[in-house]
Amino acid sequence: IALDYAVVTAVSLFVAGLVLTLRSPPAHPPARAGRGRLWSRHAAAASVALIVITTGHSTVYAFLPMYAAAAGLGSAAWFFPLMSGCTIACRFLLRRASDQLGRARVLAPTLVAVALGNGLLALPPTLPSLVAGAVLLGAGNSMLYPTLVALVVDRTPEGERGLAIGTLSGAWDVGVFIGSPLIALLVESRGYSAGFLAAASTVILGLVIFLGTERGRRRESVQAALAD
Repeated sequence: IALDYAVVTAVSLFVAGLVLTLRSPPAHPPARAGRGRLWSRHAAAASVALIVITTGHSTVYAFLPMYAAAAGLGSAAWFFPLMSGCTIACRFLLRRASDQLGRARVLAPTLVAVALGNGLLALPPTLPSLVAGAVLLGAGNSMLYPTLVALVVDRTPEGERGLAIGTLSGAWDVGVFIGSPLIALLVESRGYSAGFLAAASTVILGLVIFLGTERGRRRESVQAALAD
């Protein structure tokens, strides 16, 4: 365990050193844009959905190894490289998908993939179910956050985009912060399967919230166009 922490710390320091070597021209946003605000209203709807979606996000990282071991499959250490490999591959292959198809059209199947991945892990674990779950989670997570960021940037004035992205990023952390202890209590009382099923359910609920806010937004746009 000590070696793991040492490796993670060394990699983090190395990446931090690379970041410090980057140079970019200073930005000049409007002086009053977003001043004094803790969050951006332009990112509010997406952030609420993301909080719900990420409520069960820690389930895989916290409980999958123990779940697999309890089923006699060992630690399933290969699961995480497979999931991460699918994330990297899908981000490369689908990097233009939301630009070409639209943000909402990419986010909906993305969330379905994440929900299905967690749902598969709720089943009694087998090698095929773990492989399928890793692929679905990797593919879904690959497009989830980048597409939400793109959607928020589309809808935010230039001078407030940093605040909007910060709002969205904070929503991810809030969801994990709220959900982790709740999922842990659920797993303790109902078992591993219940935790993965809850994670799948929160993703579906987040999808419903996202689709609902999108429908409301379209309705407001139509009404505004008719009023003009």
